[in-house]
Amino acid sequence: MKRFFSFVLAMALIFPALYSQVVQTWTEDFDNTISFTATPSNSWGSNSIYYLPGSSTTNPKSCLGTVPAYPGNTAILETPVYDCAGYDYVILKFNHICKVSPSDITRIEYRESGSSNWDSIPLDYYLGSASNYWMRGFNAASYPEWEAKDSTAFPAQSWWKEESFDLRGIANGFQIQFRFVIERGTSPGSHVSYGWLIDNFQLIAAKHQLYPPIVEFVRPFVKDTVYDAGPSEIWAKVKAETNAPVQIPVLKYEAISNGTSIEDSVVMTMVEGDSLWKANIPPFVAGTKVIYSITGQDTMGNSTTAMSAYFIMKGRKESVIIKDGGTSSDSYPFTFNYGYSRSMVLVSAKELGATPRKLATIALRVAATANGSFPMKLWLKTALASKTTWTSSTDNIEWSLLTQDATLLYDSNFYCNKTEWMDIPLSEIFNYNGVDNLVIMLEQNCGSTSCSGAGYMTTYPDFYYSTTPTSTLWHKNSDNSPPTISTTLDITSAHPDLRINVISAVDSHSVATSSIDIHDTIAVSPSSNIPVIV
Repeated sequence: MKRFFSFVLAMALIFPALYSQVVQTWTEDFDNTISFTATPSNSWGSNSIYYLPGSSTTNPKSCLGTVPAYPGNTAILETPVYDCAGYDYVILKFNHICKVSPSDITRIEYRESGSSNWDSIPLDYYLGSASNYWMRGFNAASYPEWEAKDSTAFPAQSWWKEESFDLRGIANGFQIQFRFVIERGTSPGSHVSYGWLIDNFQLIAAKHQLYPPIVEFVRPFVKDTVYDAGPSEIWAKVKAETNAPVQIPVLKYEAISNGTSIEDSVVMTMVEGDSLWKANIPPFVAGTKVIYSITGQDTMGNSTTAMSAYFIMKGRKESVIIKDGGTSSDSYPFTFNYGYSRSMVLVSAKELGATPRKLATIALRVAATANGSFPMKLWLKTALASKTTWTSSTDNIEWSLLTQDATLLYDSNFYCNKTEWMDIPLSEIFNYNGVDNLVIMLEQNCGSTSCSGAGYMTTYPDFYYSTTPTSTLWHKNSDNSPPTISTTLDITSAHPDLRINVISAVDSHSVATSSIDIHDTIAVSPSSNIPVIV
């Protein structure tokens, strides 16, 4: 037994040394002396407004590439040459915010040392989830929060995304060099976009397989602006992509208020299976900016980091009942005995109080529960105040066009397991302007010929609805494939009961519990009162 323990101890001491011999990592975080070069020289430069934690605690920066002013011109950021000879596997990783118009082009190119030819990294080497990378590289439409519809929008700290490429086959065994390219397209005015922010570039070469773990935040998201002090519960999916087990993830955070900073970390707790984890960030006062990150790492050293941020603002939440009291029930606004359904519910500005509001959640009132869940998407957009009814002659439009000016705010499985209001949590606050009508767009996507046929539910939910004077529900359904413009359009006055939770205007007061002063264990008699000082 003693000899076995000595062997284990020796292996524990030797393993880091062995690991360092088979893994080589090159890093550029742009905080200090930068090893990359820009062409033209002023097209890429340091940015101290948006950045991620790196080597510096006093001078953190990222690198920003601006969009050229003239069509066809390029802005290029070039790396040094990296010697990957002797390594079988290579991974390229970096964090970025690509606030570049979809009409412009970005690409990542490579070349072997000594070659004059640059080639784009093949599309099938990409390991990330940017929605349109396969068509035009990265741009503001790659992720919903990058606000592709507003070229002048400034980034937020919560916009950072980590990308990775498996370069096995083009980089392993060679000396290789990379460059990030922004090429101006022909659309006018696109150069006003903020540009391409790059941070924490890493090239990892190893003798063993490199598969970064999956690390992604899941609902309920805590980002951008929040209206309570906390504690803030952070949920994340952290899952190894190799046979090596994932290490217990740690949530790190920095809270910045009035020029002072507090940094700490929290060990996360497993919630479900081996991949869903959560941890709490403690409460902070209004005016605090909190930046947090989670790194997933397996026991072979493969790692991925996801980060986000939020700002605590004074405010209060209240519920607004839009349509309540319906006594009829049906599957509206869905049709579960079909595989697919799409619907649009029209809510008037008057029902919303004709005042600007910040919409946080939308709830349906369940009349009959379901055994299981179904995949659902929800978009929000506004329609002119004069739009009070749907008509089959003017509103039979392709769904892809209808959603172009809408914001996707929910995309997940939805459970209706209680006969009460069931909230659909929005992935971010929707700013309603107080003038136009609101359009709630819903999609049920079970596939097959029904939701039970696809294995989602064995029983279907019903929702309460009432009848309105005008046709406020637009509805289509079909089997095996999504409805198209040729699918029969159903216009009806059946209006589902809706509860919209809003965040009201900023209040001038706020309150928090600072302590509850009572001993953990006290001796009492049945007739005595115990004072608690709060």
